[in-house]
Amino acid sequence: MAESDVVDSSSSSKKKSKKWIQKYKPEYSQAFNFVRKSSKSDEHAFCTVCSVDFSIAHGGRNDITQHAATIKHATNYKVRGCGSSIVSFFGNDGVDVIRAEALFAASIVEHNLPVSYADHFGQLLRKMCPDSKIAEKFACARTKATSIINFMADDSVASVVDTLKVAPFSLATDGSNDYGAAKLFPVVVQYVEPKSGIVTLAILSVPSLAESATGANIFKLFSKFRIPWSNCIAFGSDNAAVMMGHRNGVAACIAKVQESIYLCGCPCHLIHIAAENACKQLPVAVDELLIDIFFYLDKSSKRHQELQKFQSLYGTEVRKILKHVSTRWLSLGICLRRLLDQWEPLKEYFRTQA
Repeated sequence: MAESDVVDSSSSSKKKSKKWIQKYKPEYSQAFNFVRKSSKSDEHAFCTVCSVDFSIAHGGRNDITQHAATIKHATNYKVRGCGSSIVSFFGNDGVDVIRAEALFAASIVEHNLPVSYADHFGQLLRKMCPDSKIAEKFACARTKATSIINFMADDSVASVVDTLKVAPFSLATDGSNDYGAAKLFPVVVQYVEPKSGIVTLAILSVPSLAESATGANIFKLFSKFRIPWSNCIAFGSDNAAVMMGHRNGVAACIAKVQESIYLCGCPCHLIHIAAENACKQLPVAVDELLIDIFFYLDKSSKRHQELQKFQSLYGTEVRKILKHVSTRWLSLGICLRRLLDQWEPLKEYFRTQA
């Protein structure tokens, strides 16, 4: 026998068997409700219970069965409640209670109520509605109410940010009068709601600036939301150099990334400065006059009764003289308006006093 014949005989006896690689099939998800298609490859499957990708290349359906029989999968399946929905976990009453607690937390924000009010509302609700199952299970004190409010705030901000990323808007801000460690810069945006077409004004955030209040540092506060500056069509603020400066102000920083933006200084701020300087030329200090009149009448029922006689005589409405407080927002204008409304009876009253 030739040597070549022996070699051919041995090689033919050692033929390799062909391997069949199994790939994911859609019917696997129908047979096993915890299996989804893997993003890793077609030779893997994703287990929603264990949150892992495992290979099915060797046995396909058999590999899924073996994975389901592991201790890890059985434990995770038990911990996750066998895939039960939130309604089956809480029941219909539980979902209604969650809805009631969310509505209550929203009402606290809408009406600007203190969060501490939530500590008493649950007990009050159970006394008001003793036959209600929702009131019986209602438990939303200040801790839970605060968490719900924070969650809804984050969700609301995310919704506004998503809109600003695709729609034009205008931006406005100003620094707080707090000269402490950090200043606040409320970010106000105005845009058109895409679905309703209504012009909406919203406070996007109130970030604090612990660093020096320069134009560059204030500009950085607007960049954390990653909203395209190309959508910002206008910027408004007061007329301070740090805001509207053409070199180092916030307006200059914005103009570098958005050349077509409209920069608008605050006209009310200029009018206020002009009125403030004009008032210095008056012969009488108006704020001091308001304070003197208020404290002359304050805590004297006799003087109040005498003033009311002159108010009735001149046919003016009986109203109190308001106290001007310099730290209260727009206190001066409100007190002046009340003083002018009562000017004639006040003038005649003080003439009799003199």
